[in-house]
Amino acid sequence: VMEYRKDKRTKNLTLRDIHVGDWVQEWSPVTEKYDPPTKVMSIYDDGDVLLIYDDKHRLTPNEARIENIDALPIDGDLLRGFGFEKLCGNFYYSKNGTSVMAQDNQLEVMDFFCIDKYGESTSLGDIAYMHELQQALHEERNFIGDFNIEWKGIER
Repeated sequence: VMEYRKDKRTKNLTLRDIHVGDWVQEWSPVTEKYDPPTKVMSIYDDGDVLLIYDDKHRLTPNEARIENIDALPIDGDLLRGFGFEKLCGNFYYSKNGTSVMAQDNQLEVMDFFCIDKYGESTSLGDIAYMHELQQALHEERNFIGDFNIEWKGIER
């Protein structure tokens, strides 16, 4: 099965929490499950958010209400679903050359690092959710990699 679902809700997001390009998940009040991860395409003041599953489906966005948009908690499965490969121990890295690594300390957060423009390892800190990782990389002025990730899904 190629989906990422949890049986209870994670952190609900507000319009101030998210940016265009952030990866989130939509909660379905009908099925009481999450849809697979989606990317924020547009944010409107009235609380509507346009979501796409990947850049190939930009012409068919899904409209959602902000109260149904939740954070994507980062764990090893989620990182692999975004194309990270597991290295020795609890380290992960992205296979598309982004120079982003994570160490899983078996907590609710992962410790993220990136290689900056000087070739040095820079800590991004403890991060719990995918949109926080994307925003931390955006704010790290010495990060020169491309972190345009796509959801590939999880093989169970």
